[in-house]
Amino acid sequence: YYKWEMKGVPFRIEIGPRDLKNNAVMLVRRDGVKESIPMDGLPQTLNNKLMDFQAELLKKASDFMWSHIKDCATLDEAKAWIESGFARMTWCGEKACGLEMENATGGKLLGEPQGMSGSGVCPVCGKAAEKIVLVSRSY
Repeated sequence: YYKWEMKGVPFRIEIGPRDLKNNAVMLVRRDGVKESIPMDGLPQTLNNKLMDFQAELLKKASDFMWSHIKDCATLDEAKAWIESGFARMTWCGEKACGLEMENATGGKLLGEPQGMSGSGVCPVCGKAAEKIVLVSRSY
Protein backbone atom coordinates (compact mmCIF):
# COMPACT_ATOMS: atom_id res chain seq x y z
CA TYR A 1 0.00 0.00 0.00
CA TYR A 2 3.03 2.30 0.23
CA LYS A 3 2.98 2.70 -3.56
CA TRP A 4 -0.59 4.00 -3.46
CA GLU A 5 0.13 6.39 -0.59
CA MET A 6 2.95 7.86 -2.66
CA LYS A 7 0.48 8.39 -5.51
CA GLY A 8 -1.71 10.39 -3.14
CA VAL A 9 -4.55 7.99 -2.36
CA PRO A 10 -5.96 9.50 0.85
CA PHE A 11 -7.37 6.34 2.52
CA ARG A 12 -7.15 2.63 2.50
CA ILE A 13 -9.76 0.26 3.85
CA GLU A 14 -8.60 -2.76 5.77
CA ILE A 15 -11.03 -5.62 6.22
CA GLY A 16 -10.10 -8.58 8.37
CA PRO A 17 -11.97 -11.46 10.02
CA ARG A 18 -12.47 -9.49 13.23
CA ASP A 19 -13.78 -6.51 11.25
CA LEU A 20 -16.29 -8.71 9.42
CA LYS A 21 -17.45 -10.18 12.71
CA ASN A 22 -17.98 -6.64 14.06
CA ASN A 23 -19.61 -5.47 10.79
CA ALA A 24 -16.97 -2.74 10.45
CA VAL A 25 -13.92 -1.78 8.40
CA MET A 26 -10.67 -0.11 9.39
CA LEU A 27 -10.15 3.20 7.62
CA VAL A 28 -6.49 4.25 7.55
CA ARG A 29 -5.51 7.71 6.37
CA ARG A 30 -2.25 8.12 4.51
CA ASP A 31 -0.88 10.04 7.49
CA GLY A 32 -1.35 6.94 9.67
CA VAL A 33 -4.56 7.82 11.55
CA LYS A 34 -6.72 4.70 11.95
CA GLU A 35 -10.43 4.61 12.63
CA SER A 36 -13.00 1.83 12.79
CA ILE A 37 -16.04 2.60 10.62
CA PRO A 38 -19.31 0.65 10.64
CA MET A 39 -20.25 -0.93 7.30
CA ASP A 40 -23.75 0.49 7.56
CA GLY A 41 -23.72 3.77 5.65
CA LEU A 42 -20.10 3.26 4.60
CA PRO A 43 -20.35 5.19 1.28
CA GLN A 44 -21.74 8.30 2.95
CA THR A 45 -19.23 8.07 5.80
CA LEU A 46 -16.36 7.77 3.30
CA ASN A 47 -17.67 10.76 1.37
CA ASN A 48 -17.78 12.83 4.58
CA LYS A 49 -14.28 11.69 5.56
CA LEU A 50 -12.95 12.65 2.11
CA MET A 51 -14.48 16.12 2.39
CA ASP A 52 -12.96 16.56 5.87
CA PHE A 53 -9.57 15.35 4.63
CA GLN A 54 -9.69 17.75 1.67
CA ALA A 55 -10.56 20.66 3.98
CA GLU A 56 -7.63 19.73 6.25
CA LEU A 57 -5.21 19.60 3.32
CA LEU A 58 -6.46 22.94 2.00
CA LYS A 59 -6.10 24.60 5.41
CA LYS A 60 -2.60 23.20 5.85
CA ALA A 61 -1.54 24.39 2.38
CA SER A 62 -3.12 27.80 2.92
CA ASP A 63 -1.42 28.25 6.29
CA PHE A 64 1.91 27.25 4.77
CA MET A 65 1.49 29.67 1.88
CA TRP A 66 0.52 32.64 4.07
CA SER A 67 3.41 31.96 6.45
CA HIS A 68 5.81 32.33 3.52
CA ILE A 69 4.53 35.71 2.28
CA LYS A 70 6.12 38.81 3.76
CA ASP A 71 5.45 42.50 3.13
CA CYS A 72 8.69 44.07 1.94
CA ALA A 73 9.25 47.81 1.55
CA THR A 74 12.69 47.76 -0.05
CA LEU A 75 14.32 45.77 -2.81
CA ASP A 76 17.09 44.58 -0.47
CA GLU A 77 14.53 43.27 2.00
CA ALA A 78 12.70 41.48 -0.82
CA LYS A 79 15.94 40.01 -2.17
CA ALA A 80 16.75 38.52 1.24
CA TRP A 81 13.22 37.18 1.77
CA ILE A 82 12.67 35.50 -1.61
CA GLU A 83 15.30 32.91 -0.74
CA SER A 84 12.63 31.28 1.44
CA GLY A 85 9.29 32.68 0.33
CA PHE A 86 7.31 35.34 -1.49
CA ALA A 87 7.81 39.09 -1.12
CA ARG A 88 4.66 41.18 -1.31
CA MET A 89 5.45 44.68 -2.53
CA THR A 90 3.70 47.79 -3.77
CA TRP A 91 4.28 48.64 -7.42
CA CYS A 92 3.45 51.64 -9.59
CA GLY A 93 2.61 49.37 -12.53
CA GLU A 94 5.24 50.68 -14.92
CA LYS A 95 7.05 48.04 -16.94
CA ALA A 96 10.49 49.60 -16.31
CA CYS A 97 9.98 49.44 -12.55
CA GLY A 98 8.83 45.82 -12.80
CA LEU A 99 11.94 44.86 -14.74
CA GLU A 100 14.14 46.69 -12.24
CA MET A 101 12.41 44.84 -9.37
CA GLU A 102 13.22 41.54 -11.07
CA ASN A 103 16.84 42.50 -11.73
CA ALA A 104 17.46 43.86 -8.23
CA THR A 105 15.88 40.96 -6.35
CA GLY A 106 16.81 38.08 -8.64
CA GLY A 107 13.18 37.01 -8.62
CA LYS A 108 10.22 37.19 -10.96
CA LEU A 109 7.02 39.19 -10.67
CA LEU A 110 4.31 36.61 -10.16
CA GLY A 111 1.47 39.01 -10.79
CA GLU A 112 -1.11 40.93 -8.86
CA PRO A 113 -2.99 38.63 -6.47
CA GLN A 114 -6.75 38.96 -6.49
CA GLY A 115 -8.27 40.27 -3.31
CA MET A 116 -5.08 42.04 -2.20
CA SER A 117 -5.03 45.78 -2.34
CA GLY A 118 -2.95 48.43 -0.73
CA SER A 119 -1.19 51.66 -1.20
CA GLY A 120 2.32 52.89 -0.68
CA VAL A 121 5.27 53.87 -2.78
CA CYS A 122 7.02 51.99 -5.53
CA PRO A 123 10.39 50.80 -4.17
CA VAL A 124 12.05 51.57 -7.51
CA CYS A 125 10.83 55.02 -8.57
CA GLY A 126 9.25 56.32 -5.35
CA LYS A 127 5.91 57.16 -7.01
CA ALA A 128 2.59 56.45 -5.36
CA ALA A 129 1.66 52.82 -5.89
CA GLU A 130 -1.79 51.25 -5.72
CA LYS A 131 -0.88 47.80 -7.01
CA ILE A 132 0.37 44.88 -4.97
CA VAL A 133 2.66 42.35 -6.59
CA LEU A 134 4.25 39.10 -5.43
CA VAL A 135 7.93 38.55 -6.16
CA SER A 136 9.67 35.20 -5.81
CA ARG A 137 12.36 33.01 -7.30
CA SER A 138 11.41 31.10 -10.39
CA TYR A 139 12.77 27.68 -11.20
